[in-house]
Amino acid sequence: MGIRETHTTARQQPRAASQKPTIPSSITDTLKLCIKYFWCGVKDAFAWPSSLIVVYMSSTIRNRALKCFTLNGAIFLGSILFFNRVVLPMLYTLQAKPESGYQEKGLEKGEFEMEGKVKHSLFVTAMLGLFVKSAYQLFWIYPVFLLSFILNAIWYQQIADKAYSLCYGQPVVRKMSYFRIPRIIADEVYRALLVMNYVAIAILVYGIPLIGPVVSFIFFCWIYAFYSFEYKWTAEGWNLEQRINYFEERWAYFAGFGMQVLLLMRV
Repeated sequence: MGIRETHTTARQQPRAASQKPTIPSSITDTLKLCIKYFWCGVKDAFAWPSSLIVVYMSSTIRNRALKCFTLNGAIFLGSILFFNRVVLPMLYTLQAKPESGYQEKGLEKGEFEMEGKVKHSLFVTAMLGLFVKSAYQLFWIYPVFLLSFILNAIWYQQIADKAYSLCYGQPVVRKMSYFRIPRIIADEVYRALLVMNYVAIAILVYGIPLIGPVVSFIFFCWIYAFYSFEYKWTAEGWNLEQRINYFEERWAYFAGFGMQVLLLMRV
């Protein structure tokens, strides 16, 4: 049996995420069912062999993943680290030299003059640092972030479409074209706003005594799970109402699925 046939057989098997949840008859049955679906989500989140097989099968996925890593890791994060670890320390070092001169001169002419010049030097240093930082962010960080946001949206969807075609068949929207790019970017903006909304809720409920941290943790599990499945649902052509209904009916499964991602992010 080939790899493609293995995937075909695997997706024909019943999965907790694709089954319609049954209505339990008692609280005990409800608890057992929630635990069952939660554990199914945990197991599916650890299905690394299947994911690695899909990556191995497609040069498109490998190429786009490498581009995302290079753009986000080397260029975007590298630019931030370069500014914080190289540019700012050099700026403060250069500004510290005149300050030393002011201190020496102040010792000769009096403590009052020295103190005033030192304060003036510190103010100039702070203002110059703020100006350089603002200019760097305005003319480099923000444009790079905007470019990476657009390119990531396109590459993520290409990865999702290719993975979907290998595992389930052709997606509803089959071809990547210039007319589809605005819709992809709009979907990515929607995802970002939706995730930000739930992140804000998770942060707010964290302050509730006793239950706050637990509820916040579950919210973050749902956030990561929802974002993980969003591209699959987009490939299937689902609208917002279908996605939310599907998610709400299987909340226990998605809590278990997202828990693994959240724990990895916090390691």
